[in-house]
Amino acid sequence: DYASARSRLLLAAAMLGRGDRKRSRQLIEEVRESFGGSTAGMSDVFALRGQWFEEGNEFSLAARDYRTGLDIDRESDDEIGQIQALQRIARVRRKQGNISSAEESLDEAWNLASGNDDDVIKAHLYVEEGELALDGGEYERAIDKFNRALKIATDDDDERAAAIATR
Repeated sequence: DYASARSRLLLAAAMLGRGDRKRSRQLIEEVRESFGGSTAGMSDVFALRGQWFEEGNEFSLAARDYRTGLDIDRESDDEIGQIQALQRIARVRRKQGNISSAEESLDEAWNLASGNDDDVIKAHLYVEEGELALDGGEYERAIDKFNRALKIATDDDDERAAAIATR
């Protein structure tokens, strides 16, 4: 069932976090197979598997899985999921040195986020833009983006700041 699969996916994330890549991948694949043809939860599976590849510096495979998750989020009209997937894709493209592709993904994410009230999502987009600017040696732009993210975190309460810090 969905709750069991979701719990195993969280366990896979914890295993990945502590460095047990083999067990993490095993759990990810078990969850993927348990969902069968259902799309419910599959975006999360592809996001975590993409993270697994990304942390192993397999950026092309990570981008593929993030793109698959994005497609699922589009099919289900999950706007927040789409924004998060686009941010992940931008991060991987940045790490690959593909700045223009990273910028395109962030532009698409901002188009979705501009009509959304979730400031935490926007803060994360500012952080990714800041990272992109840092990589390009655009330090003033990076500072501006990081300050915008910080403003969102400090304009509200500690709960929002904690959410921004942990995403």
